[in-house]
Amino acid sequence: MPALALDTMLTLPETLSDLTDHLCENPDPVEVRALIEPLLDEYTGLPVRLADTLCSLARAVQEHPDTSCPAQVDLLITELRTAASEQGHGWCP
Repeated sequence: MPALALDTMLTLPETLSDLTDHLCENPDPVEVRALIEPLLDEYTGLPVRLADTLCSLARAVQEHPDTSCPAQVDLLITELRTAASEQGHGWCP
């Protein structure tokens, strides 16, 4: 997988912000459904992807050889896994 650039990572929050602004303009409900439906898909939607990302982040932090401050890292990993669980992720290694 190619390395991700900061510009690429910034597109998601910007897109969500644009969507929020658009929804505040009272668009047609049919259009809204078409825009939102993919985000809420139970297998590939935003909550599932966010949970996967949080689990992957927890694993990356835990397995990185340069990780220091074990107590703080353990707390961060626990918080990431809890957040993933709250997003509906059933299991986070």
